[in-house]
Amino acid sequence: MFKRLTTVEKNVMMRDHWLQTKSPGKRRFILREMLEGLLIGAGVVVITDFLAEPAHLSSRGTTISVSVIMLLIFLLGGYLTAKWKWQDLEKKYSQTTLPPLG
Repeated sequence: MFKRLTTVEKNVMMRDHWLQTKSPGKRRFILREMLEGLLIGAGVVVITDFLAEPAHLSSRGTTISVSVIMLLIFLLGGYLTAKWKWQDLEKKYSQTTLPPLG
């Protein structure tokens, strides 16, 4: 089940993974990470709303505005995380520093 990989096999897998990630483009990579952040944020908002005590009608507007702000923060976090990951991958796997095939 768990196989120990040689250095060459690891390099080939890392190279293929980066090339597959790079081929759709930076924009798609960032949008996918933002969507993940938004889904996680929606989950957090739903859970916090579920666990919170029933609110009066006057405080419901505050709850909605806090939820929207939380979703925007998660969206921004997803964007920044994706941007940093992409820059890190570009630096790590530039054309001159891709792992050798063999």
